[in-house]
This record gives sequence, C-alpha cells and structure tokens, in this order.
Amino acid sequence: MMRRFGRWLLNGLTVLSLVLCLATVCLWVRSHWRVDELVHVNADGSALACDSQHGTLVITSARAAPKDRGWQYSSGKDEGNPIDTSQLVYPFGWRAFAGRLGFAVDDNDLYLPDWLFCVLFLVMPALWLRLWRRDRRLDDGRCGKCGYDLTGNVSGVCPECGKPISIETGISQADSV
Repeated sequence: MMRRFGRWLLNGLTVLSLVLCLATVCLWVRSHWRVDELVHVNADGSALACDSQHGTLVITSARAAPKDRGWQYSSGKDEGNPIDTSQLVYPFGWRAFAGRLGFAVDDNDLYLPDWLFCVLFLVMPALWLRLWRRDRRLDDGRCGKCGYDLTGNVSGVCPECGKPISIETGISQADSV
C-alpha cells in the first residue's frame, strides 16, 4: 500500500514538474519581447517585486509608499533596454541598486536565469526515468544495477557487477526491499 502511494506521489510530482518546466520555457521565450512584473507592497512599505525580462527572473526587495500596498501586475512591450549585467556574477548574482522599479531607497536585486528553473524542474522527470528503467530491467529478469540478464543464475550474485541477488526471483536483494 505504501509503495503504491509512493509511486503515485512520484508520478504526480513528475507530471507537475514537467508542466512547470514547459511553463518556464514559455515564459523564457516570452521574456525576450515582453516584460512582466508582479509586485507586492506590505502595509509597512516593504515591497517584493518579481520581473521577467530577457531570459532572466529578477527578484527585488525594496521600500515603497505604503499607500500602494497590495498586489500589482504589469506587462508591457520590451523597449530594448537589456538588463545591465556588468556588475553581476554570471549567471546569477546579488547587488544593491538604487531606483529600480520606481522605488526610491536601497534595493537588492537577485538575478536568476530562466534556464536554471528549467534544469531544476527536469530533476524529477530524470529521477522518474531512472527508476522506470530500473523497474523495467527487474521485470525482465535483469540486474537492477548493470542490466545483465540473470536468466539461469543460481550463484546469488550478478556475474557482471557483483551485486547480491535473490536466487528464487533473480531480483537484486537491495531492489526487492
């Protein structure tokens, strides 16, 4: 029962991860001709902004007028002013920058490339693919570690890699638990 739930959870997270990866690729492409900005201003005037532009996600922490509190979203055509990355540690970095997004005081910008999110969202599908291949090998009577055909093997170990296997089933002992 628990193994079935674990597999169901893994499959669900894998599908979610693939959808997020696809959405990230779409936003990455969009960011080269549109600039999207989402800002939240708290009652005390602290603000958190998230921009998507030129293949980069910019997260900004700043101060704003408390009268502007709440969520604000804006989207506009890219005017061709690329992000100034001369002071950044490529591919992502942190720096202080005054005047960003109309905020007046000291801002802190975190620049993260969109490809970084694509890579992070592809970790779960890669894990799923690896487990699927291992399970497929076990179903075919192969070693879960190296894929060697264990048909007729009665020694208790895989002759190719030395991994212990169950003699009755031909399944690696570490994989059967």
